[in-house]
Amino acid sequence: MKIASLDISTSVAGIAVFQDHELTLAEYYRFKKSDDYTLNDLAVQFDEHIYPKIQDCDTIAIEEALKGYGRSTSSIAILIGWNAIVQYKLRNAGHNVVPYHVSSARKLAWGRGRAPKGKDTKTWVLESAIQEYGEDVIDVEYTRYGNIRQQMYDIGDAVTIGKAYLEEQTQ
Repeated sequence: MKIASLDISTSVAGIAVFQDHELTLAEYYRFKKSDDYTLNDLAVQFDEHIYPKIQDCDTIAIEEALKGYGRSTSSIAILIGWNAIVQYKLRNAGHNVVPYHVSSARKLAWGRGRAPKGKDTKTWVLESAIQEYGEDVIDVEYTRYGNIRQQMYDIGDAVTIGKAYLEEQTQ
C-alpha cells in the first residue's frame, strides 16, 4: 500500500509518502508567489512540483483547511478555496482523498491531540515524527542561526496526517 499525505497552504506544502507503513519521502515545497499571484499560479506549481511525487499513490490524506486560529476572514477563504482546489484535482485524477482535522490526526498518530504541557505543538509534532521514523528519513534543516527551518514543521504535519491514516486503517 502506498499513500501520500499533504499539509498544504498557499505558502508551503509538507509532503510525506508511505510505502507499506514505511515513510519513504518527507519534504516540503515552497510556492513561488508574485505580489499578484492567483490560486491558478499555485495549481500550476502543484502540478509541476508536488503531484509527480504522489501521483502513484492510491490514497492521499490531507489536512483540512484551517477555519480560524486568528487569521483574517479573507485568509481563511483563500486557504479553504486552495484546499478545495487541491482536493478536486486529486479526486479528478482518481485518488481517494481523506481529509483530517489536525487535532484528530495528532490524536490518531501520537496518542493525543495537544502537545504535552510546556511543549510547543509544532516542535512536539516534528520531534514525534523524527522519533518514529528517524533523522535519516526526516532530514531536519536549520537556518543560519541554528533554528529549525519553519518548513520542517509542515513536514511534521504531513507525516502526522499520513501516520493518522495508517493508524486508522489498522484499527
